[in-house]
Amino acid sequence: MKKSLATLGLTLAALVLSSSAMAQGQRSGTQGVGLNIYCDPIDRMYTGGSPLFNEATGEFTSREDYLAQKQLNAYCDPIDRVYAGGSPLFNEATGTSISLEDYLATKRWAHGLNQYCDPLGTMYMGGTPLFNEATGRATSKVKYLARKNLNIYCDALGTVYAGGNPLFDPTTGRSQSLNAYLASKFVILK
Repeated sequence: MKKSLATLGLTLAALVLSSSAMAQGQRSGTQGVGLNIYCDPIDRMYTGGSPLFNEATGEFTSREDYLAQKQLNAYCDPIDRVYAGGSPLFNEATGTSISLEDYLATKRWAHGLNQYCDPLGTMYMGGTPLFNEATGRATSKVKYLARKNLNIYCDALGTVYAGGNPLFDPTTGRSQSLNAYLASKFVILK
């Protein structure tokens, strides 16, 4: 029996995910449980019930704007992803559709970012992404992150924080280290 292209694609994606997990040394927290409609881990709890409300400014944002700040599209994929048929929810080969929730439930995420806002465990030629071995030129961390449209906290450039930065929680008066903050972030693997 012939496998459809979609089945072949899913099989290849599963192999990539499997090898990615093996490459990360099967660390705790690298097996995903799916994403919610805000592209956060499905078990994420929000103050006020939604991440669309900014308590510091008292303003709401749209889901699209919230996801755009994370450089994600409505399907929690990179913002520039293009789909055959216009949507990942419809399988042209089988003629079947799935819900957004079912699609998001299949996504995987890994906790933690390194100091360069890349997934923990990312290896770099020369040990750092700040030096281009091909050109022999170095760049600053701020410039490297700005090219990715990120600030030093791995949030979208221009993000405003209550208390001045995300390391301080004005409601509790507690501070955390940058490493702890980055460890709480997640990366979508698929």
